[in-house]
Amino acid sequence: MPVITPRNKPVTKFEGLHLYHAPFSNCAMRVRIALAEKQLEWTSHLIDLSKGEQRSKEYLGINPNGVVPTW
Repeated sequence: MPVITPRNKPVTKFEGLHLYHAPFSNCAMRVRIALAEKQLEWTSHLIDLSKGEQRSKEYLGINPNGVVPTW
């Protein structure tokens, strides 16, 4: 998976693992399971897909493809 430099300035100051995810996203669920299995600490950022938050300017600055999950 390629690493993309975020264009969202606050994100560049994050420390540790941050997961942008949707509660009912199958792909995001797999990542959450892997994080739990590895007992890794992470910060949750919920994305409301029904409101189109994945297409917001702020989110596209993190993930230009506008998909979840993003870490």
